[in-house]
Amino acid sequence: MTRLSRSKLWAEFLQRLASEMEPLTPVIHQGRRLVWRQGEWLNRVDLSRHSWPDRHFPEAPPVTRISMNRLNFEPPEAMLRRFGLSRVTHPLGEPRLRLEWTVYGEELLAFASWLPLLIRGRLNPWEPIPLPPHPSHVFNGGLRRTSYAWTTTAWEVYARWRRTDVSLPFMAIPADRVKPARALTRILRLPS
Repeated sequence: MTRLSRSKLWAEFLQRLASEMEPLTPVIHQGRRLVWRQGEWLNRVDLSRHSWPDRHFPEAPPVTRISMNRLNFEPPEAMLRRFGLSRVTHPLGEPRLRLEWTVYGEELLAFASWLPLLIRGRLNPWEPIPLPPHPSHVFNGGLRRTSYAWTTTAWEVYARWRRTDVSLPFMAIPADRVKPARALTRILRLPS
């Protein structure tokens, strides 16, 4: 169980993430979202409650979903102006950054310093992407391409709580087989 309330945990995560992404000058918006402009794209990280203890489900595990460029988002006019965009031209997020990563409790805080490394590696193939800070099951591709992942702890506690099968579906890469994404530094030469 997490020591912090959900709101404090999310605020701490967004604050740490904002400081790690400094050159991108992020903006925290609505208490659960971080928005930044990168080139012509308006990108965002949203936090949502996948499960969390409350009065209706006191036994629910504290599981948070980190969504990057996945949820519907209508930025207010003032935010668009701040980023130098207009309602007509505002782009809805870099497609290479689409991702959902589900984490358990305070595992979330460690992702604040790792997420910028993932972003840089996805935008620049010459940047490596290290392993996530907590063992994770990655679905449909490696770290450079996946759009869906769970930490092993989140997967197991959520499945136990829901009384479902803990085994992974066929398209998942188990956490012990996830590899860091190397930088693409070699240029292949075609035979002459």
